[in-house]
Amino acid sequence: MKVFISLVVSLLFCVRAQGQAACKLILKDRATGETLFGVNIYPIDDLRSGLSSDLNGEVLIGQSLLDEFENWKVTYIGYDQLDLTSEDLKGSSEVLLSSSSTKLADVVIQADRMAAEEFTIQKMDQLEVYQNPTAKADPVLAVNSMPASTTTDESANISLRGSSPLETGIILNNVPIYNAVKFSNLNGIGTFSIFNTATVDQVNVFPGNPPLEFGNVSSGLIAIETLNRVPEAHSTSTILSLASFGVTHTRAIGNSAAVSLFSNYQPSGIIKALNPAALDEIPFFRSFDVGVNLHAQLGKRWKVKSFTYYLEEDYEFAFRSPSYSGPFVQATQRMFTVNNFYYQTGGHLFSLNTGLNFNETNFEFSRFDISQPGRDQFASINYHFSKNDWELKGGLSLDHQSFDFEGVFPRYDYAYADFHPADSGNFDTALKIPELYLYCKRSFTNKLVLGVGYRKNLGAVVGRDYHSLQTNVFYKINDKTELIAGVGQYNRHTIDRRSFSQLGFQSKQASLDLHWSDNKWTRQFSIYYKTSDLSLTGDMNMPRQQLIGIELFGTAKLNSRLQAQASLALLTNLDGRPTLNQLQGTTVNYFLRGEISQTLGVGWTINMIALIREGSYFPSVEDSEFDDQLGVYVPLFDEIPDQFSAYQNISLSASKLQPVSEKLAIVYFLSLNNVFDQKNERDLIYNEDYSEAEAVYFSRRLVYFGVSLNF
Repeated sequence: MKVFISLVVSLLFCVRAQGQAACKLILKDRATGETLFGVNIYPIDDLRSGLSSDLNGEVLIGQSLLDEFENWKVTYIGYDQLDLTSEDLKGSSEVLLSSSSTKLADVVIQADRMAAEEFTIQKMDQLEVYQNPTAKADPVLAVNSMPASTTTDESANISLRGSSPLETGIILNNVPIYNAVKFSNLNGIGTFSIFNTATVDQVNVFPGNPPLEFGNVSSGLIAIETLNRVPEAHSTSTILSLASFGVTHTRAIGNSAAVSLFSNYQPSGIIKALNPAALDEIPFFRSFDVGVNLHAQLGKRWKVKSFTYYLEEDYEFAFRSPSYSGPFVQATQRMFTVNNFYYQTGGHLFSLNTGLNFNETNFEFSRFDISQPGRDQFASINYHFSKNDWELKGGLSLDHQSFDFEGVFPRYDYAYADFHPADSGNFDTALKIPELYLYCKRSFTNKLVLGVGYRKNLGAVVGRDYHSLQTNVFYKINDKTELIAGVGQYNRHTIDRRSFSQLGFQSKQASLDLHWSDNKWTRQFSIYYKTSDLSLTGDMNMPRQQLIGIELFGTAKLNSRLQAQASLALLTNLDGRPTLNQLQGTTVNYFLRGEISQTLGVGWTINMIALIREGSYFPSVEDSEFDDQLGVYVPLFDEIPDQFSAYQNISLSASKLQPVSEKLAIVYFLSLNNVFDQKNERDLIYNEDYSEAEAVYFSRRLVYFGVSLNF
């Protein structure tokens, strides 16, 4: 704690030290008055002495620089350049930039925006993802910094408001994406998502009561939209870091189309050499991906978007169990494409969304060799009407998931040695989910919006018939206060890769969210109640979860360069202490998060984040018995799980945007995860007879740094 306090004091001292600059400017858009982040301002005679505006559009220039250099230049992509003198800078408090005069073709068609966008609790754009210290430049991992996140495994398998990650829907350009993680193992847990932030325009997060214009979601929803803008100039960015080498190139095609090409290679050698203790369980990992994102307006009424992605990855994990210890090797190949077609006439918008995904994962350990090929297909046709205060959206969708399982696998989940019994086989399962939906929204005033949705299956799914419905209310109490309320019943079906079963979730939710904001403060209060039932091949007699939750969130702008935020999430399982059958959902009772962000006058931004939560529950072994035939001990579990100690993690990150020339900028970034090297328990590894156990920990202290070139 003393070290934590000293870090805070150091950041506050930096505020005072940087406040001694001679000139403070605010960079703004001349037409809108909006502050501009990342504007380059530098002496013409020495580009290396340049500075960049911070998140608030502010930049501080020292007296020595103003005395040394007379002529200055201000540049920003999409805006006209400015030539200023040092006297101009000293006599100004604001610098206004005008948009470039380059004319583009009139854009008539927009992407099919969500009808329920007023009910989004939180949105993030591309820049916010990059600046999020917990995100590691990943748009899905960025969600874990939100107060609604109840993820307990440091992974990209996101849990929202206490629900299992299996219930969280992930949508890319209106198409569902399943198993959207890299380096996933047999239980589906993966480290990063498959999405490249360089192609992301916006991330919309519904922590509860997801809009029924999206199907097959029973809890929270993460909806990702790729870029729609046509750039005024070609751009290229490259990243060089301890574990990633990538390039992204975006260019305009005429005045109404653009294409982005990207590729990344992730090796393990350098980062493992610098962080041997943190990565001792992973002897090797590697991934390579390539993708293309295209959007084009074809005439005045047609628009097309297309996103295609290919991934290869493999890694080795040091697997340990009471019956076997040795390498666990995983390899995955994946390719998917998402395509959207829009036609608009007046207030009528017709859209067709399609998705096709192929993937195959192979696992090898001991003498077992398992292959899991799969294919997902999706198509929806939609109609969106808007006029005055009314919006109506409806359509048909067909979601088809297929998954195969073949190879040699253990007969018993406690006997993994190469002489233990094994079975072999080839199994396949498939889900077809045809649905019809209708969503209507009415704006009664500029302060009150009401939305009602209904979704119905058109054929039995997992042996049952069902329907989903919801009501949402948005009320703007005053200029600073908003209220969002929602009630609904939701359904989701998926294939569990662990049990090879078809799962059906049915969730009932009620939530109330209050949001206050002004120039310096943002505060949010949320309370919700939810139940979730699990069906296995049509059996709905498996009650799974019943909980109530409260979220408190606040941000404070302490001054122009220092900001802080904190959140507290409290969950109460109304069924009491969880049983073994309830461990799939989040049973942790509290999450406490805090963050301090400090911008320095030399262009650096420093973030310090902290997370404290209750320890996770885990199956408790109360005894074991020896199996004479197998020659192995069989664990006997207690019906009531045990609990790990509280999880604590404090991490630091730093980044700097450095302009080099009018067309080249460099971003430096550095992160130190788990500064105090807390040994947060993740699992237990037992000895041969289960009489002793050794703790396995989450991420230990890890250093990561790199540089990004943008030109």
